Amino acid sequence: MTGRDMEIISVGLVEGLEDEYLRYRMETTAYLFDRLREHAIPVLSPAGGHAVYLDASRTLPHLSTQDNPGQALAVELYAQSGIRTTRIVLNPLHGPASGQHIELLRLALPSRVYSTKHLDFVAASVANVASRALLIPGLRTVSAPRLLSGFLAKYGPKVVPPDETCDQVTEETLGVLGSSSRVAG
Repeated sequence: MTGRDMEIISVGLVEGLEDEYLRYRMETTAYLFDRLREHAIPVLSPAGGHAVYLDASRTLPHLSTQDNPGQALAVELYAQSGIRTTRIVLNPLHGPASGQHIELLRLALPSRVYSTKHLDFVAASVANVASRALLIPGLRTVSAPRLLSGFLAKYGPKVVPPDETCDQVTEETLGVLGSSSRVAG
């Protein structure tokens, strides 16, 4: 490790113990959280200390577990605005055997990097993608090793049979989307 890298780590360790810095981190994350909520984006509440978590399963309710909604949302957000995120899959209560899980997208905020204008751009970009949620196709898993599959899995486009379209809107789907379907980008 270079001397510069060690110095950066030591500054980070010292800053991480300062109340003012921690307050700044919490306020920055809360700012993004509030902007996303203003756009009716489903997020986990309360905001985290370093990240905001989007509920990809609720943002793309037309996609099943096998369609990888978290990965599909991450790909679409990156393709449309260059925002990199991380997909997180949670298996609540019933465990992995049940097939039920929640997919989240983590929007992590590096310290002292983004201005409020950057965070406004992120919120507007997420809202723009969410406004077209029903047009976002799922992704199929091409390969996923048992260990580290979150990092090493490969995905491909989902092949949609001709009689199935992502843009068919039903009353049930609109009820699930709620106000998210009316987000203007």
